[in-house]
Amino acid sequence: HVVGVSSQGGGLLEAAAGYLFHRAGCANPFRISRMLVLAAWRGLPLLDEMHVDGEPYGFSIPEVALAMQRWISSGCAERDEANKCVRYLCARPDLTDVERSILDGVYEEVKDLPDVELNRRVIRDPRYRELIGR
Repeated sequence: HVVGVSSQGGGLLEAAAGYLFHRAGCANPFRISRMLVLAAWRGLPLLDEMHVDGEPYGFSIPEVALAMQRWISSGCAERDEANKCVRYLCARPDLTDVERSILDGVYEEVKDLPDVELNRRVIRDPRYRELIGR
């Protein structure tokens, strides 16, 4: 397998997204985007790297979709059409222990939530309006 991205080389946002895709086994950008926002609110310094295209009911982070396309083009990820998700195939992205701890905490907390509930957890947070207003 090709070496994955690192927080030093490809940017923390891409490394964090890759880590969450790797952790999930197969995921979609919708779920990963919500986990990244939750991780940012817990102290992972992602907000300067992410552009949130948001509405009151939901949002997207274009950088996640762009990173996913790069991974697919380079062989680091593949689409699983049957399960409507993307599998991250490269080595787990290199993150610090603190970065991994924050991402692991968010992942464990929300991994079993349905998409609707995961989305609600973010958009009902008082910080959401500030996030989409940036």
